[in-house]
Amino acid sequence: MTWTYSVSDLATSEKDQIRLEVADTDVNNPLLQDEEILQFISVERNFWGAASRCCEQIARQFLRKADVKLGRAMTITYSKMAAQYEQMAVAFRRKALGTDVPYAGGISI
Repeated sequence: MTWTYSVSDLATSEKDQIRLEVADTDVNNPLLQDEEILQFISVERNFWGAASRCCEQIARQFLRKADVKLGRAMTITYSKMAAQYEQMAVAFRRKALGTDVPYAGGISI
């Protein structure tokens, strides 16, 4: 599996545009592989639907991890990160549903 991101390809690469939207641009902390994003692009109807699906997948990854408390001051809260990605998924899904042109058939005489 591969992970790639190129700022110079943003104008032409839907995969890189989705990486930018879901904040998966850190090469040292990849959240999704290229193949996963491309799969979501192929099964969703539009860009925002694929971005929503990516956020849902990332949220599930964080939900599998337990929250960690290291000493008195340091806490890693994966459940909070999961909730934030779930909120992003909902926002992207709303955009996805609003980007299709409405059609009403059978109204012309």
